[in-house]
Amino acid sequence: MPPTPLPMDDNGGMTISLSERRERNKLASAKYRKKKQVQNQEMSARINDMSSKISSLNAENSMLRKQLEEMKVENQELKDAVDKLKSKIVEDKILKRLGRAGTTGKIGKIGTRVTIPKRGKGNNGTNGTEQTPPTESDE
Repeated sequence: MPPTPLPMDDNGGMTISLSERRERNKLASAKYRKKKQVQNQEMSARINDMSSKISSLNAENSMLRKQLEEMKVENQELKDAVDKLKSKIVEDKILKRLGRAGTTGKIGKIGTRVTIPKRGKGNNGTNGTEQTPPTESDE
């Protein structure tokens, strides 16, 4: 409905009847309520969207935390394996040094003995590094 020109009063101001003011107020109130309703619907849609994103991110966060814990466990296992290997290398070096002095020692967890003579070949014509089967006293 196009606005109608308002009549002027004696002082040059506009006069409108009470019923016209009420009608305009009614239309303005209806327009305001409609605008608020649209804003509320948009806000509700935005809240639903954000809630969905939060749920998705929480699930992803939970999965990533689980993966992190698994990686920490795997990392510790690998560190332990490296430490064991380093210890084995040191043990082998020590045994080699001791072996040059003609000693014998257990190598590994198998229970086999290695005899390394001081020089030359072993008693059986071998180089002295062959493994011999463990005896009952070795175990």
